[in-house]
Amino acid sequence: MRNEAAKQEFEMQDLVQELSDSDGFDSSKIKENAVGTVLKTSLIMETYLGDNPDTQEALEFLCLMEGVEVMNYKVLKTTAKVLNNKRFQSRLKSILREIRSHLDCTKLAKRNALSE
Repeated sequence: MRNEAAKQEFEMQDLVQELSDSDGFDSSKIKENAVGTVLKTSLIMETYLGDNPDTQEALEFLCLMEGVEVMNYKVLKTTAKVLNNKRFQSRLKSILREIRSHLDCTKLAKRNALSE
């Protein structure tokens, strides 16, 4: 999952740079948002999981963050529609398909809760 996320991040940086170069898109807002999201996620993780999380807490946190990731990509997809950039739209659609499969963490959390 980590490798896939790194690949997606690299591709998104490339696409945002392309938009900035070709369409005059101001990428600073997306970069600013991304930095803020990472900081918020770290803070939420520290608060939610504490020093010694159990498996269920970790799975619930993973589910929460996967939902946030889907939401962020959906917002970017809307931006891509406004910019009318087909490559950007196509890549976001593909990424959304990939990350929706991660939402299986809900099944893992349910299964773990039943086994405790």
